[in-house]
Amino acid sequence: MDVHIIDSFADRPFTGNPAAVCLLDSSNWPADAWMRQIATDFTFSETTFVRALPAGSEADWGIRWFAPLVEIRLCGHATSATVHALRAARGITGTVRFASRHNGVLLAHGHPDGSITLDFPAPPTAQVALPKSLSEVLGTRPDSTFTTGAIGDLLAVLPDEAPGGPPLPTWPRSPNSLAAKGPEV
Repeated sequence: MDVHIIDSFADRPFTGNPAAVCLLDSSNWPADAWMRQIATDFTFSETTFVRALPAGSEADWGIRWFAPLVEIRLCGHATSATVHALRAARGITGTVRFASRHNGVLLAHGHPDGSITLDFPAPPTAQVALPKSLSEVLGTRPDSTFTTGAIGDLLAVLPDEAPGGPPLPTWPRSPNSLAAKGPEV
């Protein structure tokens, strides 16, 4: 296994959004428990595991994302980090096709200037009742809340932007109590 630590959305180390990227040598996925343990050891919000797929497959690479406790259905910054790692370690350029377990084939376009564009499905949203603990977690009452179905996001629409920029919650309570992977504000 070839491991890379990549800071997405950054132009220098130790800034941006970090992810561990594990380029697997095997044609089979390791056990889920092992991948969760690796993600736990890294302690980043997500650790990506990728393996090359056979020629003629619908995609070039299989991809899975793990948080320390669960498998994640979709993760943009970790996918971007994976494209960067494949470019650096394997010389892969242009468009990369990833086969994901929950979202089908995802496209990532690596551009000559080093930028990466992700082509992900737009999940359907549905308005939901305000979860009991969300106002306490955010420190304000959202105007409305939505879920993204299988993706597992909870979207909160706030009345207006806080002075000086968007709110940066300190999560006084666990976002896991919201029955979603975490709120998107």
